[in-house]
Amino acid sequence: MFTISIVNNSSYTFPDLKKYILILLLSLSSTIVFAQLIALKGKVTDAKTRLALSGVTIRVGGQSTRTDDKGLFTVKAPLKNLLDMDIDFSSIGYLNVHLIYQPDHFYEVELPETSTQLNEVTIASGEDILKKAIKQIAVNYPDRPIGFKGILRTQTWRNKTEYFRSDALINAYIPPYNTSERTTVSVLENQTEALYDKSLRYLKRVANYNVLDFQDIAHNDFILNKISKKRKFDYQLVGTQIFNNHKVFVLNTRLQDTSKNINRIDVTLYIDTATYAFVATNIYTYNWVRTGFLTKRMLNYRVNYEKIGKKWYLLETHMVSDSEYKSQSPQTIVDFVRTEIDSVNPTRIPYKDIIQEGDDVLKINKSPGKKKWDSKEYLFKEAERTGRISPIPNRLLDTIRENAQKDRRLEKTFGDKLIDYVQQDNLKATLGINKFPMQISSQTVSSSPALTYGWGGGIYFRLFKDLYLDLQANTNFRNPKKVGIYSLALNLSNDFVLNKNARSITLSPFAGFEHVGVNFNATSKGYSSFNLALRAAFEVTHKKSFFISSGFNTAREIFSLKEFVVKPGGYALGVGVLFKI
Repeated sequence: MFTISIVNNSSYTFPDLKKYILILLLSLSSTIVFAQLIALKGKVTDAKTRLALSGVTIRVGGQSTRTDDKGLFTVKAPLKNLLDMDIDFSSIGYLNVHLIYQPDHFYEVELPETSTQLNEVTIASGEDILKKAIKQIAVNYPDRPIGFKGILRTQTWRNKTEYFRSDALINAYIPPYNTSERTTVSVLENQTEALYDKSLRYLKRVANYNVLDFQDIAHNDFILNKISKKRKFDYQLVGTQIFNNHKVFVLNTRLQDTSKNINRIDVTLYIDTATYAFVATNIYTYNWVRTGFLTKRMLNYRVNYEKIGKKWYLLETHMVSDSEYKSQSPQTIVDFVRTEIDSVNPTRIPYKDIIQEGDDVLKINKSPGKKKWDSKEYLFKEAERTGRISPIPNRLLDTIRENAQKDRRLEKTFGDKLIDYVQQDNLKATLGINKFPMQISSQTVSSSPALTYGWGGGIYFRLFKDLYLDLQANTNFRNPKKVGIYSLALNLSNDFVLNKNARSITLSPFAGFEHVGVNFNATSKGYSSFNLALRAAFEVTHKKSFFISSGFNTAREIFSLKEFVVKPGGYALGVGVLFKI
């Protein structure tokens, strides 16, 4: 039962009421569609004898059934489960088969016996189906650059205390499929919603706007290389089916990964029987250590292609990720649906607009304003209605909102404020090799100029706009004379950014005080001085730059350290990498 309350407000108009009622009805219809049970029907036979198989288990999530004595089955499952999970067919003595849900489809499934030599399945030319499909990529997919526009929804939540959603209109530049150039993506417009428990915010969100780059397996051959180059490569030809109006081979394969960063990969490939193009893929990876300290217990992504003319184009991608971190259970759903293709005059995306792997989605704000966004929201509603975008259950979202509201009533601690400071691009760090501003010589012991070379790092704290406080520490490399050199510096620096629309060049003059110490055989001496320097950094990614620096030290007093003579002063040089934290 639903109740609509109208509050007396002089600014509230009847057209507003109609708009809100329409949104309510669309939301209600999406909920009903996803809650309804869909009946799947089909027949299972023995791949060798073509005889019907009884007692075969068909499972979709928590719903399951068995085939009758004629091999026929009917199983009902919620639409959301069908979109998020495989349809699994299993029977003792037979290899399991995993299929993707297709609306209004009668499934004719052939199960191979476990003793079948599956790697002997070949096509007429003597090459196996997968290798034929890989060879045909350059023929079946665009050999010219193309541009995509589409809608993309990213949803992340964990422990019923944090939720993030972004609905975005994205632009993608896809280079020719016969090159190794990577796909690039930019965000045209987006709307975000973030509800979070403050104790979890230190878990950086990795941008999912660029899923097209990774999931387009015909262009990014990461998975294809893994499953085709293993010595022990067995796959099963499930049979042929009609998928999206194309007759396809259905191949299943499982790979026990040997790189130790992925435990197992399960792959279902739908390959067009006429052109040997990849029509769809359904890939599961298990225990994938890919995002630093986060282990993805399960990462599933499904990809669909569409044939237009003689070429195949990416149509949509869907990703479900279940991660693991201590007692938390981060989960992510990312859905992309293509809406436009530009194959005539696609333009490259400017570097400054490209979404990169380490970008934080909370900082990508391209909001056009509520009124302009309302005109695009129907695209997401339609995608929800047709099952191409998966909303999370309303009950879960209500619980997250309630928990987040409770959390907001708590005062921020010093630790919370520190986390806020770090997350606003207020910290940078450097790691590099440097030349100390001194010369070391000896009349009794041979010494090498290499004594004055070493390595070190620094941390930069933003004080105001582009003004930073720098803390730097360096030490020399190990050497047979066991002469130790170290330096500690405190500087003020200011960034001047050039070439902002491409890979930026940042010039950072800085000035401050430095203490340099030299020790040998338990004896040490040092000096303090004023120094001036300039650092030039060239951006490699949004988070990383290469730098070169040159500094001038004002110390001039020469001193002795046992048989060594130390002459301070001169220039200090350095090269290394600068990171944005």
